[in-house]
Amino acid sequence: HGIGTEIVQIGTKPVAGCIACGKCREGSGCIFDDGVNAVAARLDEFDALIVGAPVYYAGPSAQCTAFLDRLFYSAAGKLKGKPGAAVVSCRRGGASASYDRLLKYFGINSMPIVTSQYWNQVHGNTPEEVMQDRYHDLKATQSLISQQLNEALEGQVLEVLVEGHTEDGMPYGRSYRQADDVDDSIYIEDDRTSQVGDMVKVRILQGFTEDLVGELVR
Repeated sequence: HGIGTEIVQIGTKPVAGCIACGKCREGSGCIFDDGVNAVAARLDEFDALIVGAPVYYAGPSAQCTAFLDRLFYSAAGKLKGKPGAAVVSCRRGGASASYDRLLKYFGINSMPIVTSQYWNQVHGNTPEEVMQDRYHDLKATQSLISQQLNEALEGQVLEVLVEGHTEDGMPYGRSYRQADDVDDSIYIEDDRTSQVGDMVKVRILQGFTEDLVGELVR
């Protein structure tokens, strides 16, 4: 979308916390002349701010909060009105508490908070673990949507192409709505006459996450 971004890493070195000395009120920046002042000097170049932090003991890392404490106190005027968003990464618990802590920086400084469809949090120690976790989340969401769609078909009559039979002889197939090797199958109860290749009418009795069960309309 033509949006430029720049990532600023705080790094692994210690970051001094605010000591409430008031030096920044003189307009010369924070008394600790480090990355905070470097970022503050460039804030006019940026239209929005995204803050990311790991979760330590159910809260954002000390380096992150120390950096933000000093940045928001010494350069609040430059940040006011800019949209802000936060994302946190944790191994297990503490994500929502950390996320809430970061949003408070925006909320106290008249910065519109950019929301999403869920809290911006990921789980895992490595990118690979995060991807695996997100995969399981997506699969769970997909299963829920699939079950809702299948339940909505209950009571409807569909034309089904019979593709095979279970070990106990129950025919199953697909309607025009379902792609081969992708979507669910429709199992036809109490039918021992339909053969592979037959096109039959089936009333859907029950929809499940992966499959549907129906009866033959004679």
